[in-house]
Amino acid sequence: MSNHIDKDNPNRWFYVQTNGTGETSLVIYGNLGEINLSELVSGQPIVVSYLTEEELETQINTIANDSEYYKNAVETENVKFIMPSGIYEYGVQLVEPEPEEFE
Repeated sequence: MSNHIDKDNPNRWFYVQTNGTGETSLVIYGNLGEINLSELVSGQPIVVSYLTEEELETQINTIANDSEYYKNAVETENVKFIMPSGIYEYGVQLVEPEPEEFE
């Protein structure tokens, strides 16, 4: 495994992980942005990239041992997720407070 993703790597969906296991080992994941504009260098030992968001989602769910982890992370604006998502709506699960009623 490598600890970086070069600007010219077409695999723009990624995760960074410690040597641990489970959800707590995930440092950050999501989309690196357009090719040739950004790269990622990490001090963490594991950086893995994918061509599609679906591939990333499968791996994140496997690491977290939860088939809904990725979806819930996107929809609840988990700080570990780097936008955008092409398959889920960011923040859709956040509940807005009820407006106060005045008498």
